[in-house]
Amino acid sequence: MIVLRIAGALLLTFSGAFTAHMINASASMALAQTEGLISFIRFTRVQIDCFSLPISEIIALCSHKELLRCGYEKSEVPTSLGAFVDSISVSDKEAYKVFCAFASEFGRGYRMEQLRACDYYLTLLEEHRKTLLSSLPSKKKRNGAVCVCASLALAILLL
Repeated sequence: MIVLRIAGALLLTFSGAFTAHMINASASMALAQTEGLISFIRFTRVQIDCFSLPISEIIALCSHKELLRCGYEKSEVPTSLGAFVDSISVSDKEAYKVFCAFASEFGRGYRMEQLRACDYYLTLLEEHRKTLLSSLPSKKKRNGAVCVCASLALAILLL
């Protein structure tokens, strides 16, 4: 009987550690998605500045790996920015809101207005990235400590 209790306590402890790992992976994915959106807007800005390409051609030029970094989940290349935004899995809600605002404003002006919009949204996303980078280590430590301590406390109570 005591062996089963110890096995259950160990199982609870390992589940707490696994939960902490998954939460930390989610926090890291939010940072990676923000960085992917930043690189997509930078790529878009360069293509507009140098070649004045429409967004459908810009998306077609973008590699599938780059689209995946943004959270795009489909295998085919999107044909419009709206289809791209609709197909993104959201890891970071704040970055997604900024990118949706960028997508809704994109294509409504001339070249210089689009470049200014790219610069503005790049600034917003880079500031958000800085806050994510500064808070990520402490968030990972906190998540690990809370999950493991909660599972240990539950295991002790059940013993």
